[in-house]
Amino acid sequence: MARKRTIILFILIMAIVLAACSSKDNNNNKENIGGSNPDATKAPNDTGTPGAANAFDKHFDISYLSTFFNTNVVEGDWVTKQLEEKLNITIKPVKVDKSNKQQVELMYASGEMPDFGWQGPGANTPESLIEQEVTRTIPRSMIEKYAPSYAKLLDKYPQGWKKYESKVHPDEQLALSAYAEDLSISMMAFYRLDWLENLGIKPNGELKSLDQEGRIWYTDTGFTKDEHVNILRSFSQDDPNKNNKKDTYGMSAFSPYFNWTWAQLSGYAGFNANNLEEDGKTTDWYVSNKYKQFLKEAQALYKEGSVDPEFFTTDWNLWNEKIAGDRVGFWLTQSDYVGASYALDRVPQLLLNTQPHAKILITPSTGTTLTTLEPYTGNIALIRADVSDEKLIRILQWFEYMYFDPDAMIYTQYGQEGINYTWEGEPRKSAILPIKDSPAFTPMNGNYIATTETMSWTLNPLFTKVKAIGSSEAYSKLAILPHRNDFLNQTKYREVSSEVSASIDTIVNEFQFNAIGGKLDIDKEWDSYLKKLNDAGEQKLLEELNKMPLTADYIK
Repeated sequence: MARKRTIILFILIMAIVLAACSSKDNNNNKENIGGSNPDATKAPNDTGTPGAANAFDKHFDISYLSTFFNTNVVEGDWVTKQLEEKLNITIKPVKVDKSNKQQVELMYASGEMPDFGWQGPGANTPESLIEQEVTRTIPRSMIEKYAPSYAKLLDKYPQGWKKYESKVHPDEQLALSAYAEDLSISMMAFYRLDWLENLGIKPNGELKSLDQEGRIWYTDTGFTKDEHVNILRSFSQDDPNKNNKKDTYGMSAFSPYFNWTWAQLSGYAGFNANNLEEDGKTTDWYVSNKYKQFLKEAQALYKEGSVDPEFFTTDWNLWNEKIAGDRVGFWLTQSDYVGASYALDRVPQLLLNTQPHAKILITPSTGTTLTTLEPYTGNIALIRADVSDEKLIRILQWFEYMYFDPDAMIYTQYGQEGINYTWEGEPRKSAILPIKDSPAFTPMNGNYIATTETMSWTLNPLFTKVKAIGSSEAYSKLAILPHRNDFLNQTKYREVSSEVSASIDTIVNEFQFNAIGGKLDIDKEWDSYLKKLNDAGEQKLLEELNKMPLTADYIK
């Protein structure tokens, strides 16, 4: 009888042990969708430091989306191999243009969402993507343990942890937000200075040179509205490039980025692509009377030939090509793009490299916003719904390493020292000089996290000068701030926007194209346009918009 009890006891013990092992295996393999695993932060042999002994025993395949993966993936390059070796991962690039809403929507619908990536939500919000089980949340405790430098960055700002905090689980984040701790304006006005000189048009204020070659100049005084309009006309009608052809335009444009193309003209009217105060209420820019008046002025410029007639079908790449191709004399673009090595493929640097005779003039621009108002750049990193907590830990360690390790943040942008770049002088205290015709590589970083301490792009002296100019009173005083801003996500604006923005964007873009192109009478069609927007949900947006805190109160 005793022997029988012993056998039964042994069987019970084995059953408990097997059940415990099975439970552990299930927990390790469980794909946590939209929630956290309490044991996730107890990964064995995990110091969180790349290169440490036994830091990353388990290998992971991680699909990744970066801006640079649109067309510039280099298979097996040194940068990719370096990251993969350090973190014991294999990076699987997802080649989607995150600025293209249709491509992003197709990515979500087809199940091609990457494990980790910087992307726009398309017509969705981070909340709606969680609800659709496309993405998952990120526990705050994981961020604090495995991306501590990023956690400290979130701590610095009152909206840091609140920006993408889950309303269902406040201890979890819906996304990782990009930061650019920038002291300057986001946009500057650029003119072809050599064209102005050919036409005998003198800039206002004192001309100052930014580079030793004398090709980049700036002034603290911009042009008046009448002067600007006349310049656009002269650039279109008076053969500014002196080739005896009528092949130039004052400006081109591309959709739907209003602030990249039209903000100079709208800024003279006192608005940009943000909400504004009108008749004692806060309203969206595209339903304001100021916007209506702007459309009339833009239509007049188009009809007289001062605007590129192909702007309806011009995308970002073609827009850059037209300017670099000696066809366009004025444009707006980010101050970041002057002197930054990552911006060689876009204007103004693409123009200067393509047209050796070209010179540019930078002036203060109406209609821009201060980047310091909101350090978030609008880019967000999302995590695929079926990513396990175990893989999420590795992603956060990658995040911490690539954006905060002094060496990694340089090589993931500029490649291998001595092969892809050299230092102008003392390393880290001088300019990074890309080596011409060096082996191609995939820049992983993209400056999605750009802190005041680690902004490696400021190592370029020219870039630093431009930032200083943008921080000056002459430039920053013209910035137009949104009237209201939901800094702490206290309203349902994003939720409502996810429901109606796709339809509203279509209505706005269609009316804008037809209005500027002279295909409709703006006054006669305005009320019909507003009705279409209201039918699409604009009033719901305005209700939430007027619940937001005033920007002026927040930034005091």
